[in-house]
Amino acid sequence: MAKGFSDDVLQTIRERVDLVDLVESYVALKRTGQNAVGLCPFHTEKRPSFTVSASKQLFHCFGCGAGGDLFSFVMQRETISFPEAVQLLARKAGVALPERDAAGVDRRRQSLYDIHMAAADHFRDRLTSREGEAARRYLQGRRLTPESVDAFGLGYAASSWDDLSAALIAKGWTPSQLEEAGVVVPRTQGGGWYDRFRHRVMCPIRDVHRNVVAFGGRVLDDALPKYLNSPETPIFSKGRYLFGLDRARETVAATGTLVVVEGYFDVIATHQAGFANVVATLGTALTPAHLEVIRRLVTRVVLVFDPDAAGVRAALRTVDLFGPLDLRVDVVSLPGGKDPDRLIVEDGPDAFRSAVEAGRSLLAFVLEHLVPPGDYRTVDAKKAAAARALPVIAKIRNAIERDHYRAWVADRIQVADSTIRDALGRTRGDARRDGDGRRQAAPAHQPVRTSAPRPKAELVVAAALVQGRLDVSRVRALGAEAFTDPALRAVIDLVCSSVVSEGRVDASPASASKLWALAEGREDAARAIAELAVFVWSDDEADKEVDDCVTELEICRLKPRVIEVQRSIAEADANGEAERVAELQQELNRLMQATERLRGSRLVSVRAVGG
Repeated sequence: MAKGFSDDVLQTIRERVDLVDLVESYVALKRTGQNAVGLCPFHTEKRPSFTVSASKQLFHCFGCGAGGDLFSFVMQRETISFPEAVQLLARKAGVALPERDAAGVDRRRQSLYDIHMAAADHFRDRLTSREGEAARRYLQGRRLTPESVDAFGLGYAASSWDDLSAALIAKGWTPSQLEEAGVVVPRTQGGGWYDRFRHRVMCPIRDVHRNVVAFGGRVLDDALPKYLNSPETPIFSKGRYLFGLDRARETVAATGTLVVVEGYFDVIATHQAGFANVVATLGTALTPAHLEVIRRLVTRVVLVFDPDAAGVRAALRTVDLFGPLDLRVDVVSLPGGKDPDRLIVEDGPDAFRSAVEAGRSLLAFVLEHLVPPGDYRTVDAKKAAAARALPVIAKIRNAIERDHYRAWVADRIQVADSTIRDALGRTRGDARRDGDGRRQAAPAHQPVRTSAPRPKAELVVAAALVQGRLDVSRVRALGAEAFTDPALRAVIDLVCSSVVSEGRVDASPASASKLWALAEGREDAARAIAELAVFVWSDDEADKEVDDCVTELEICRLKPRVIEVQRSIAEADANGEAERVAELQQELNRLMQATERLRGSRLVSVRAVGG
């Protein structure tokens, strides 16, 4: 049993949850044969070094060294414990977990997920009831089809003060549990609780695994606020979630484009009109946590802003977020200041499509508002415009893009390009210093593991063993001492001594994943197993490469003994031990002959392939 869970439970989860599909909910992957590659979700990189083995159900990053199975991926990506990862994946797989004590699965988090699911079901039931008529009329007025209402799980919170809480308490939850989930609020006087959401159309907010983690409610009368979100809870933070991403993820990954709007119903309306790559923030501006979620899925982000002062301020904040990232970021202001929902209803889907396709660069949008067309003939006007624009340009990482907008500002305010360049140099220097004039440290990133490359022959032989291309008996004959890399030596020792290695390692996903699990507590070995599982072969020469590398290791294994015998011969000769010298010389001859035979077999192999 792994950390208290039976092998049967873990294996059932592995069989029902495909690691490639799981990783693709976080990172855009490109399929390459049996593997899929993409940008690593655990460190910043521009060239893909993250590989997932579809056949072995293991992942490895050749940049930072992260690796493992689906449980370790969720643990690292969500920063949760192993029991919590099992719990999350069990829900995704539809696997029932046995009741556990407090040291096992986090029952507190599980109850929060269960409460939200039960609340979502309750709200959907209320929408179809007699008292949900006003909510149904509202949704019909927004031109939403029954299919869209069902797809997004929309519901209705009754006007009663305890409609939801009474239903959930009847199912066994306590008021304090409902309060922690954020669906009830304690009364300020007299004690007790009341429902947080009342007489509202309810929009479930889901994580990428389709778990309901919060709600957004749109009021149906004149009460304020018009839109009300769930509070922060142990499973929900509004600065980390994007409404609709659970439904948009596949289209976003396929197209590389994400469109960000402001409202729940804008998302639903655009999806209904065929734009399945649209999401919305939850009443907040974009945050670094949002970018962490989306930056490895997309190459282009389209921000739909209102063309007013608030929209410009939002765009300015966004420049700071997107500046360090290698993404194309465009801004769209819809015709007539309409929101997407209204534009689609009044002007049709093509109007929205055209607006998105005609999006302007975020930097161009911001600079156009900071330095609008006007009279820049006076020195004061030039200085003021430059002071507004240069801090924005200084944040641009790409030199070509930075030079382009620098020249644009110089032309707009009618000064020499060299003048703006000099001023920009001073601005960028100031930006890298703190308020006391000290140089700021570079932004911190997750450390990238650096290590010497593994010996080629050892890597090939170990990969062949882990992937089931090589009989264990041949590696046992070599011995773990033939491997100079400590991690590979640990893997060889683990394989040769484990039950899965009897006769031959099975090449099935279950075997590779089980082997990784057996390395628990031996981090270097576990990382190496993940690396070996995604090792890529040249199909037409794989067997020859493995044979040659085994032979090379056999030759290397003989070298220490040859050196030892030669040293013993020298010592025996110096001591006048003629018989001992003769015995050692015979052994040395046998070793040299064996070495020559091995070298000859390699030459024959090369000639056979080369013709």
